[in-house]
Amino acid sequence: MWNLRSVSIRTIDDKNIWCENNLNIEQKNKNDYEAQTWEFPLIQSSSILQFSVQMFPIKSTNDTNWHLSLEISSDVIHGWSNWISLIPSCNQTTIYCEDKIGSTGSLFLAHLYKKQRNITIPIPDNYVNQEVRFRWKANQSNARFIINNVYVGADCPWFCSGHGICQSNGCLCNYGYALPYCSPDPLIVLKSEILPNELNSNLSVWSETWGYEKCSSDDQRYVFSQAGTRGLISPEFSLVDVQFIRIQLDTCFNHTDIFIDPISVQISINNGILWRTLTTIIYRKELPDQPWLIELPDDNALQFHLVRIRLFQRVTTKWTSNWILKKFEIIPQKLPYQWISNQSSLINTCNYKHYIFPYEIYSTIDIQLNDTSFLTFQLGHNPCTNGSLVTLNHSQFNLELSTDYGQTWSSIDRPSTIASNTNDIIITQPLRAIKNIFYLPLHTYYPKLKFLRIRWLAPNSTVANRSQIRNVTIRSECAILCELELCNGKCNCLNKTNCPVSSTKTTFYERFNSSISDLIILPSLNLQSTRFIEFDIHTNCKQNIPIISLEYSRNMGLSWQLFKFYILNRNQSYKFHEDFIDEMKYDYIVIRFVFSTCLKIEQIIVSGSMIRREGIYG
Repeated sequence: MWNLRSVSIRTIDDKNIWCENNLNIEQKNKNDYEAQTWEFPLIQSSSILQFSVQMFPIKSTNDTNWHLSLEISSDVIHGWSNWISLIPSCNQTTIYCEDKIGSTGSLFLAHLYKKQRNITIPIPDNYVNQEVRFRWKANQSNARFIINNVYVGADCPWFCSGHGICQSNGCLCNYGYALPYCSPDPLIVLKSEILPNELNSNLSVWSETWGYEKCSSDDQRYVFSQAGTRGLISPEFSLVDVQFIRIQLDTCFNHTDIFIDPISVQISINNGILWRTLTTIIYRKELPDQPWLIELPDDNALQFHLVRIRLFQRVTTKWTSNWILKKFEIIPQKLPYQWISNQSSLINTCNYKHYIFPYEIYSTIDIQLNDTSFLTFQLGHNPCTNGSLVTLNHSQFNLELSTDYGQTWSSIDRPSTIASNTNDIIITQPLRAIKNIFYLPLHTYYPKLKFLRIRWLAPNSTVANRSQIRNVTIRSECAILCELELCNGKCNCLNKTNCPVSSTKTTFYERFNSSISDLIILPSLNLQSTRFIEFDIHTNCKQNIPIISLEYSRNMGLSWQLFKFYILNRNQSYKFHEDFIDEMKYDYIVIRFVFSTCLKIEQIIVSGSMIRREGIYG
């Protein structure tokens, strides 16, 4: 075991190797900027090199676009004149190679090491029993960096999980991590701090990102396009009870280069020291919205360690195989029943002229269903649009559902034309708002579907630019009714004082002298002792087949169930009399008529007491 404190260059103090302005006394030319150790005899296999490094911007330009190369030499005979990368390329070996070690193998990118960080790198076994030297070499002049706490010696178990310093007697763990492997101390490291709640396509929430830039002035999304290596590394989190990783990619509009270089999806259980490849993915332009669903391996070690996930790609030419991280999701084994999103659908663009429509603007996570599940959302004004604010009572987006984690999609519609039975819940688009909030009864699909996710599609650029999707929630029917103060007798709304005790109106009568568009909603009624509904209709349809759907709601209009459905003849008058079914004989019942615009409803009567004779006005 060796601890390095002296090297062949000037030191700031007895711990730091300070490299600045070509101060190496063994320099051979003005372009040689390096820090070089003395020789070390490696006396056993499974040895490691451990050190801390901090890198600074170039003084003259304040630029961090430079890197250090970590090299090794065993050429004692020729005076240490032959140097090679400590970690070989992956086409030479598959054990310890550059795409499976550290962030970027033997290269250290300056913008990733602005703060001092500990580095642990395994030394290939072919250097066992040889004298070797290590050196850190900058690729630019005036580069400045600090090397600190260099250790060369035997590997510690699990590399101290990347959270400690290896010593001759084992690991010296960082605060919050416990011996013997520096695993998370459950009393200190809180669970809320290690779950990937905010891990998504926003690059700022990732621990390390490199090799990217903006697509163009018209397309402000970040694309991984640089030559060399590209990638991003997640913060540490727990994989306990995690089932899948879901990844969705996209590309820039103005770059259609062929995609030939795979992206490796990798996992590390030792804080990024070693990486294990889960799968490789290649963007499919013929299926641009098709996500990758990556099942996690059945490995007990993943349950006891914090992990990092890395997307890593090596390319030779800029813009070749470029990609945008559109979505990154962690899907748990046990899906939640409720969900509240604090994010909006804004995707940092106000120009959709290059987009292919319909285009997915927003989607939920996967949600476990039950017999009261509801989705709610609002439409707000998009700041990209200049003009007056408009209140939207009809959703301009097309909603779809998926039952396979977003790999395939189908419409949410359940129109009355396909309803198999009376009492089936009716869902038709566009959805209509109640008090500026849209409601979708997800429990309609339960128990046939156990879980699903919902997405919003913009049919064109006008809709995409006009409004934002906001305040998306998935919660129970009673939670919504109590919030709206629309108590309907079956929900126990705590601390709500203005919910009516009972509907006082048991009958309804109204004549309509002017034409109505396509919807009539009656006020809330108490139908416990009311027998029937009557209505007169005249059809004036020239081309379309006149239809009318008579529906009722037992939750104040949040969802609607089919009562009767009629297909009528053109240019005729009808008088209908329908007795209420048992499912409608409750308090707080709302009835609505949904019909073709070529129909005219002339009058509606709700009456007929089963207990005593009463007038149509109740």
